[in-house]
Amino acid sequence: MNNKICNTDIPFKHLFRGIVSFLPFANQIYGKIKGDSSHSCSNPRFCYSLWLRILVTLNNNKLDYRLDNIAEIGNSSSIGVGLVALLTGVKSYSALEVVKYQLSQKSLNMCEELIKLFRNREDIPDDNEFSNINIQLDSYKFPTRILTEKKLSVLLSENRLNQIRKAILNYEKNSIINYYVPWEYSLNNIRGSFDLVFSRAVMEHIADYPETYRKLKTCLKPRGFMLHDIEYHNHGIGTHWNSHWCYSNLLWELIKGKRSFIINRSTHSMHLDILKNLGFQLLSDQRKINKSSINRNCLAKRFKSILDIDMNSYGGWILAIKK
Repeated sequence: MNNKICNTDIPFKHLFRGIVSFLPFANQIYGKIKGDSSHSCSNPRFCYSLWLRILVTLNNNKLDYRLDNIAEIGNSSSIGVGLVALLTGVKSYSALEVVKYQLSQKSLNMCEELIKLFRNREDIPDDNEFSNINIQLDSYKFPTRILTEKKLSVLLSENRLNQIRKAILNYEKNSIINYYVPWEYSLNNIRGSFDLVFSRAVMEHIADYPETYRKLKTCLKPRGFMLHDIEYHNHGIGTHWNSHWCYSNLLWELIKGKRSFIINRSTHSMHLDILKNLGFQLLSDQRKINKSSINRNCLAKRFKSILDIDMNSYGGWILAIKK
């Protein structure tokens, strides 16, 4: 490793953006200028790949038989992953969000695209197509041992598909698709409700992620479980993917500014430790390794003691069960 990247590696563009965010209405103006950005879960094949990777991982841990009621935290404006889950036999899907999005013809169109993928028994899109999914499998063949022909004949029957289509159009008046907004204040309604809570590229953006894990724990049924796919790179804030761990707390506060959706600089081990402290049993986890190009001496005081493996962990996922 070299020692080129230290606290002098200041991302001036992001520093300016953070400082400007302290001005009144700056974030609203920036949002209008930037406009709507494309979200990966707006792609049916991405949703298909993500959920089937989750399903196979749960099956490997003998947990997929308990998938009646599931929830996704931070689904953005797409319920695509939830639709895939429903098509594989899940009874109800809940979106835990801070903003409520309208389900529209777009969701219906996605549902039809997903139905085609299942009818064709399409293999799971692998890392050549979606390398940003951290959940990796030994085989990306269509999981026939989980979704047998007999089971699919029931799941893809017109009667059941019409129930899902109807739920999309009338999602405020059914128990198949649910929205909880803002979810943090809806805990009294969803306490002890879910067999599974999952997320993709969300937990790295939540400032108080330990408290979020605590709240999610209350949403789970006894022996409920969670699976989180998490990114640890800096999303372009810095010259190297992990140079955000070199910035002092003061510099980072200026970069962060008043922006609500920015990375929390957590590491894989930090998430593991929080879940252990909350009483979760860790069932499985995996890291996506990307060799660090910064010198440990360049790390900010807060990160001096992080493990070498964390310095090289670009992303990862964690599966844990509520004891």
